[in-house]
Amino acid sequence: MLSGIALDLLAISAGTLGMLCLLVALFGRTLPIVPFQEPFEADEADAAGSDPRPPFIPMPTDLNTHAEMVSWMTRDLPGLIEEASRRPHDH
Repeated sequence: MLSGIALDLLAISAGTLGMLCLLVALFGRTLPIVPFQEPFEADEADAAGSDPRPPFIPMPTDLNTHAEMVSWMTRDLPGLIEEASRRPHDH
């Protein structure tokens, strides 16, 4: 019984090592080597004009039911979005 377990472990180890060698042989030379690059740092002036999204508009906390939330989103939110898109972004 002990020799059967040892033989099983040897077969698993040999199979794993064989697959690893096969993967290295097939893909070892085709992996791209990317040289180190310094991270890009944007200036404050660049960041101020590059955000096309309107400012975040939080939902009021006094809305409790689904119907109140849907009503606010369909009635009040479009006007708030339009108003926020007309004024300059606060950065």
